[in-house]
Amino acid sequence: KAVLFLLMLSVHFTWAQKKGEKIPLGEVLESPPKIVKTNFDKAHPNAHESWQMELNNYLADYVDDSTNIEYNVIYDKNGNLIRTDRVVNETSYPGPIKDYHDKYYPNEKYNVWQREDKDGRGTTYYSRHKGGTSYFDKNGNYIPAKRDTIK
Repeated sequence: KAVLFLLMLSVHFTWAQKKGEKIPLGEVLESPPKIVKTNFDKAHPNAHESWQMELNNYLADYVDDSTNIEYNVIYDKNGNLIRTDRVVNETSYPGPIKDYHDKYYPNEKYNVWQREDKDGRGTTYYSRHKGGTSYFDKNGNYIPAKRDTIK
């Protein structure tokens, strides 16, 4: 009975995903909807991107060949740009971000990303490290317990 139940449950989840249920965060995609891909290609004609889901949105990850900078560009299902994130070096982000890592994550490697929202909310930063993700305002001040506010 347990095997039959698990088989039925598996079929149900497969069917539910095909009916338009949310795809799990980070799931890699071969390609996004055509409008998303078209808009991305117009804005980044020479990019060699990979795609994944970010909640209900589509994230293109690529490295700009001319600058060697990694970018994440996020679009909604209608092909509208939501935001652009890029890795920045230590001279490009506010000093308090380094101070935060020196204090709480000494000797740990991390990447700092600069986030530009299309809604005019301005620049913010976040870092990825072994301890997770830390968020910072435009001045580099740590934002405690910030939740990602992706649409």
